[in-house]
Amino acid sequence: MKLGLLLPRSSFQPLLQHDLLGGCKAFIDSRQLPVTLVTANIGFGTDPAAVLAAAEKMLMEDGVDVLGIYADQETLQQVANFARAVNKLVILIHPGARYFHDWEPHSHLISHTLHHSLCCRFTAEMAADQAGEAAYATSFFDCGFPAGHALTQFYADKGGQVQFNFISKYKRDEFTIAPLADFLRQQPAVKSVLSLYNGDLAYYFLRQLQEAGLPDLQLFAGPMVFEPSPATEFGPLPQLSYSLQGYLPWAAGIDTPANRDFVATCTAALKRPVNSAALHGWTTAQLAAYMLEGAAQHGFAANGILESLPALALESPRGTLRFDAESHHTLAPIWHAATDAAFNITVNGNIPDIATPWRELRAAVKGIVTAHWINTYPCA
Repeated sequence: MKLGLLLPRSSFQPLLQHDLLGGCKAFIDSRQLPVTLVTANIGFGTDPAAVLAAAEKMLMEDGVDVLGIYADQETLQQVANFARAVNKLVILIHPGARYFHDWEPHSHLISHTLHHSLCCRFTAEMAADQAGEAAYATSFFDCGFPAGHALTQFYADKGGQVQFNFISKYKRDEFTIAPLADFLRQQPAVKSVLSLYNGDLAYYFLRQLQEAGLPDLQLFAGPMVFEPSPATEFGPLPQLSYSLQGYLPWAAGIDTPANRDFVATCTAALKRPVNSAALHGWTTAQLAAYMLEGAAQHGFAANGILESLPALALESPRGTLRFDAESHHTLAPIWHAATDAAFNITVNGNIPDIATPWRELRAAVKGIVTAHWINTYPCA
């Protein structure tokens, strides 16, 4: 089997493409699968013509059987239509920071996401149950994705009131949360913050919030805030005086055989702490292995692969990975996590079946118009 991967660049997550590819290779190598990887780089994924040209080369010249692309719906419709012409399957790989797109589902494309927007919905609803008032903190980059809407809108829908919106700058040397800290000092009744940051911005947000010395603060965060990569790069955070919790697609502390296998195997292969990008690569390789098993029946024709996917039930590090035939999205459990003062993440159970919440989210935002970046999150 030939698996093509079109990989991204990210200034916020410099090792994103390497971790994604490393996770994919670690699974293939550990299972000794007859899978050949063909890779190319598509930058930030913001140029539809360039993405299409790279996809055409993979499908027509390199002869890949299945094509995985780390990009999202804004730049992929032409690629999906080309894949239909040659009856090849495209796996769309991204965190799911957007809502369901109006041209989905497509007959020759499936989305393998981490459901960040759905995670933010669960975090928002939890926050509303625990705090009636909150500030919202994000960056100029992070706020340009619908996951931020999910975090604030579902908080409001459950009765919460956002009393202050803070949008920070996105360059490291210009980053400060001083306006947010000033508001929280002036309004001591507001003890909660909803936050959406990624990469080094998440690290500096957490650090400056600690240095602000605000007592009894509750932080409800989007999934990227919990990533281990920034602390690995910039050093450990100071002892945190505030609580931090949220819903995530995955955490290293999930205590299952599949996750222990992933963490041990991938840590040894990458020689650094694993993160959700490595997890995403590993589970993409699991999907490829499933397709390889059925090759005698479908011969890697996209329509044949899609006929087999409703039976999908893979024991992934996230839990059982299934396929929603209605939306062409993979689904897996979503986990509640909290940190201690040393930023150690504890997993406190999960939502095992997200099929109904996923349908509810799609219905709730159907037809909604958002102003947003065309970048794939977190690629910029």
